[in-house]
Amino acid sequence: MLRLKLRGMFYNAFGDDARVLSQVTGYKVKESGNGNCKAAFPCDDNTLNKVCDNLDGCNISYLITTKEDVVRQKEFLNDRYDEYLSYFDDSNIVKKDISVVDISDMNKSIAGKTHKTLTINIDGTSITDAMLRIHLELVNMGDRIKDIHNIEMHGAKNGEGFSLSCKLDI
Repeated sequence: MLRLKLRGMFYNAFGDDARVLSQVTGYKVKESGNGNCKAAFPCDDNTLNKVCDNLDGCNISYLITTKEDVVRQKEFLNDRYDEYLSYFDDSNIVKKDISVVDISDMNKSIAGKTHKTLTINIDGTSITDAMLRIHLELVNMGDRIKDIHNIEMHGAKNGEGFSLSCKLDI
């Protein structure tokens, strides 16, 4: 049985439930940490009806809940959850990819300060995760950092991910 839980403004499916939901609806499955994955969709009635229609059409049993209530539930005698799960290819899971691309000298020395630029490209992750990664990189640089300025964020043209950069005086 596929389980969907309302969290904030989205219905979320985790683990194998996310994989089955993706097979039925085409929603992306994203890595969510600790080797887990999730898929989500907005909690409006129109989207929920479309998802339930797709699950019904594929004979996949489901349970949709909020914290306290059952929103919808349906069981099929000839449930095909395991069949659709077997179709999913884990290589389709969108990975959290946070990587330091460049820590480069700008070859400038102004008033005795060496300027470097720290650029972090992020794909398939949250701004919170990106800011945490910047923080960790800066902590690793430790006492060498004298000043941080010009923090910038740029979105990718395809809508997937973004990059953050900050200029450092060291």
